[in-house]
Amino acid sequence: MFYINTCRLIAVNIDYDLYINDESHSSSVALAAPFVLNTNSLSIALWVNTMLPILKGVFFTLYSVESAHLPIGKQVLVQADETGVLVSFSQIRPMMYSYAI
Repeated sequence: MFYINTCRLIAVNIDYDLYINDESHSSSVALAAPFVLNTNSLSIALWVNTMLPILKGVFFTLYSVESAHLPIGKQVLVQADETGVLVSFSQIRPMMYSYAI
């Protein structure tokens, strides 16, 4: 079962928010080096605001990689776009969760 928690309203910290101003809409932001997550749980919180409501596409992807030093053997674990979130961990069948509107 999948639950979405409603967060309390908080001020957006502009020191950590990403703003991509690219007319081609092809920009991306990524962490170049892999990092280790030694955990059995993960929470992801996103606040996404587009300049135009018709913009479509993937705005978040979390990969698993084979190397602790290089992004090789990438496999998508979590991917979010304008329609919902795809969760694809090795222990479970991939599932697409649509946003409740």
